[in-house]
Amino acid sequence: MLGVSADAWGATAQRFNHRPLRDNVSLVDEATLKEINGLVAAAGRQVLQ
Repeated sequence: MLGVSADAWGATAQRFNHRPLRDNVSLVDEATLKEINGLVAAAGRQVLQ
């Protein structure tokens, strides 16, 4: 989840430090968090069917 996968030309994957992620999560507004929550919940329901 926290990386950019390698491209078709064989470039290596890029990894991200947890610190910038934690710092940026606080910048996400409530509406966006609710939308993300809904998408994750819907995907989870599909997996469990």
